[in-house]
Amino acid sequence: EAAAADRAIEAAEAGAVAPPPIEGPPQCDWSLRADLWSGPVRPRGAAGFASPRRISDAITVFHDDPAPEIAIRQVRTAPGRYAVTLEVFGFGGSFVSLVQDLPETALSGLSRQHFFRVALRLASDRPPAIYARLNLQHGPNMEQLLREMPVSGGQALAEFDLAYTTINEKRMEKIWLDLIFENPAMTRVEIADMTIARAPRADI
Repeated sequence: EAAAADRAIEAAEAGAVAPPPIEGPPQCDWSLRADLWSGPVRPRGAAGFASPRRISDAITVFHDDPAPEIAIRQVRTAPGRYAVTLEVFGFGGSFVSLVQDLPETALSGLSRQHFFRVALRLASDRPPAIYARLNLQHGPNMEQLLREMPVSGGQALAEFDLAYTTINEKRMEKIWLDLIFENPAMTRVEIADMTIARAPRADI
C-alpha cells in the first residue's frame, strides 16, 4: 500500500511539476536529461550485483569486481526532482561506470561541426576520479573520445568536439556515453543531475 501511494504521489507530481530546464550551450539543438533524473524508475535501486546490470530503460551499470559491494539507488529529493546515489564499499576492481544509451534523436543531423557537453551536479566527501567517454559507431568503425571531469563547487563538465574525429556522418548508427568512476572503493557519491547537450561549434 505504501508503494502504491508513493507511485500515486509521483504520478501526480510528474503532471504538476516541470523538470528544471537544461542549461545547454549557445545554439543548443538537442539536449537530454537521463531517465534516472527525470522521473521515477522501478525498481529504485540495486545492490551487490554482477556486471552488467540494467537499472533503467537507458542506463546500465558496469564494473570489474567479481564480488562487489556496490549499491545504486534513485532518491526523490523534492517534488518532481530525483538524484542518484552510488555507494561503493569493499571493491576489488578498478572502475564502476554508468552507461547512458542516447536516443536516435542525438544522431539526427549530426556532423563534425557539432560538439557534445556533459554536465553533472554532485556531492561527495571524497569524490573519485571521474571520466566521461563518448562512443560513436559509424558503420563498422568506432570513435571514442575520453575526457576527465574534475569536480569543482559540486559541478563537473566535459565537452567533446567532433571536429577531432573521423566519423562518417552518413553512416552514424549508435551513440552512447560512459560515466566512469575510477578506483571508487569506500566512496559515496550523490549525483543530483546529469544532462547531455549538443550544439554546433562556433565558426572561427
